[in-house]
Amino acid sequence: MDIKINYPKFKQHLSPIYNSAKNEIIETASFYSGNFRYGWERGRKLAKFQHRNSVTSFIIKAASSAAKTKIRSKDISPLMVCALFTFTNPIPGMGVAGFALGKACNKFFTKGIKALKHTVNKIKLK
Repeated sequence: MDIKINYPKFKQHLSPIYNSAKNEIIETASFYSGNFRYGWERGRKLAKFQHRNSVTSFIIKAASSAAKTKIRSKDISPLMVCALFTFTNPIPGMGVAGFALGKACNKFFTKGIKALKHTVNKIKLK
């Protein structure tokens, strides 16, 4: 049994999926890096105003950047699955696959939660 794969058709089919995942990763990374940089800058200004030493200044900048980084609800499942795939899989680059899988599953999680809320609202307890 000889299986032949038509590479151009395969590439044509997967190209939109790949580009969509790549664009979403770029958008998510730019959102969080912008929040992080804003918090770091605020922490730097605070540490400079308080005349702190370099170690305390670093701690203030790190805490400020963590406090200013807001996590969007649409990014929770992709980031969790990405972290899971990155740290549990020995194959490099599986974090990207995990992010795409988490992004796809996020739609199902949202639909399931909405259906559960709708069902719970209809139940009348006496």
